[in-house]
Amino acid sequence: MTQQGQNLDFRHVLAASPALLVVVTPEFRVIEASDAYLSATHRDRTSVIGRSLFEVFPERPGDPDATDQVSIQRSLLTVVRTREPHRIGPLRYDVERANGAFEERYWILKSAPILDAAGEVTAIVHQAEEVTNEVMLERREAAILESITDAFFALDRDWRFTYVNAQAQQILGREAGELDSRIIWDEFPGLLGSEFESMYRLTAADRVPHSLTDFYPDHQRWYEVHAFPGVPDGITVYFRNVTDRVLADQALRSSEERFRKLADRAPVLIWTADAEGKATWFNRPWLQFTGRTMEEELGYGWSQSMHPEDLTLSRQSFAGQPREQDRYALLYRLRRHDGEYRWIREHGVPIFGSDGSFEGYIGSCFDVTDQIQVQAELEARVAERTRELEEAVRESESFNYSIAHDLRAPLRAIASTSRILMDDLGETLSEEHRDWLARQVRNANRLGQLIDELLRLSRLARVDVNREAIDLTEKVRSVVGEIGGGRKVEIQEGMIANCDRALVRTVIENLVGNALKFSPTDSTVRVGETNGVFWVRDEGVGFDMQYAPKLFLPFERLVTEAQFPGTGIGLANVERIIRRHGGRIWAESEPGKGATFYFTLGPG
Repeated sequence: MTQQGQNLDFRHVLAASPALLVVVTPEFRVIEASDAYLSATHRDRTSVIGRSLFEVFPERPGDPDATDQVSIQRSLLTVVRTREPHRIGPLRYDVERANGAFEERYWILKSAPILDAAGEVTAIVHQAEEVTNEVMLERREAAILESITDAFFALDRDWRFTYVNAQAQQILGREAGELDSRIIWDEFPGLLGSEFESMYRLTAADRVPHSLTDFYPDHQRWYEVHAFPGVPDGITVYFRNVTDRVLADQALRSSEERFRKLADRAPVLIWTADAEGKATWFNRPWLQFTGRTMEEELGYGWSQSMHPEDLTLSRQSFAGQPREQDRYALLYRLRRHDGEYRWIREHGVPIFGSDGSFEGYIGSCFDVTDQIQVQAELEARVAERTRELEEAVRESESFNYSIAHDLRAPLRAIASTSRILMDDLGETLSEEHRDWLARQVRNANRLGQLIDELLRLSRLARVDVNREAIDLTEKVRSVVGEIGGGRKVEIQEGMIANCDRALVRTVIENLVGNALKFSPTDSTVRVGETNGVFWVRDEGVGFDMQYAPKLFLPFERLVTEAQFPGTGIGLANVERIIRRHGGRIWAESEPGKGATFYFTLGPG
């Protein structure tokens, strides 16, 4: 055969080859290219032959991250240097169209040397295998996986990690990218010989999904794991930490067994929608759940399974999302294949293309019917318990009133008898006996007063708070006029409060009365308001702040009865009234430097 015939045969072989082939010199100048290569790259033979490969196919301009041309040059140089084939990819190398626009493309590139009789490289056969569709599919799958709120990772046929989502990284204690291309058995040797390893290998072998829940000693945790056959020959693994649930199962085995089986089979329903909000795809668990076909669900067909009462709200909520292009969450009822409506919690995540354009949504849905039912039962139990407590309080109040009534009669008799004895016996009684009888009258009166205060404290727990806007300045002035005894009290003008008129009078009577009682007669008591906080300030004996927590407890007094008479109930009543208003009360003081009581009356 002549040299011309050999060249002709060579060109015919390339032209007929379905592979994407180009032959270049060691200096990367194009000698020949297959028709399939020229078609895939939008070039013709005359514009390619004799030119540099990288002149014909420039990198996308204006992109500082475009470094794939360097990777291809290194690969070709490796072939020249080693005289051995070399493979790189997948890598991105965009192709320029006739209009000057660049088209995003992904390739696997294989190069092999053509050697002369002396073993020197005379040419390089460069094969391009386009994997753009596969890369785009992986990107789509990655977005879908990120919409799943549980942990997820994927392994190839050699047991190397190809994908680990953020939840899996957190549970496994690894940083982003740390596990990429690592072998699972090297990174987690505790899996060897375990049920997890057996299940992973079984899934890879029989290409059938498998699930289990087991204990992983290296983490001291229980995991629920679902393994599925991946593409092309690997597996994908969905897992969650279920330690708390398993421990609860051990304590409540009989009642929780059904729930664990239900949770093991709980589907994750996934769908996608385009930028206009039309559904474009549903996963198999969704179709199994609804019992409908893909064709029936596409577009707006999915709405046929939604509860009519929730459909309007769902459409209104979702209609705005394509414009908002943000995450969202919905709760609605979806009809299962058996006709039962189930509560579904849906999370939607926007999808963006490589150029940043909004492409639609991916959603993940979970059946939360059982949680809602448990919540409803819990609320019913709380309501029933509240009714029981209210009835107990009413019975307690009735008992208190009865006891108070029964105690008042003998107390009045004791006081009256003591007074009669003092009046009738007169001078015949010794001074000591008269003191005993006087003390008995005082104690009986004090006990009666204490009973009245306790009853008031009890009633304050249930009294209705009837709010109205009142002139607090005038209210304080009225109280001071009744109990002030001519003492000096400065009252801030213009104080307005939204409160219960009668209850707040009790507060003022106690706080102002205490301020007058614990202060010298020539001192000044001041009442005012600052930024919604009311205060009563005196110049009296004060107290040590370490005892402040006891101020508002019943029967807790910081002074003796001989020093300052009282029941020890007044401030407890004040605190309860303030609390009933949704406010709070506190005090600041130093011994011998007076005290200031602050209080708020809650939202007005």
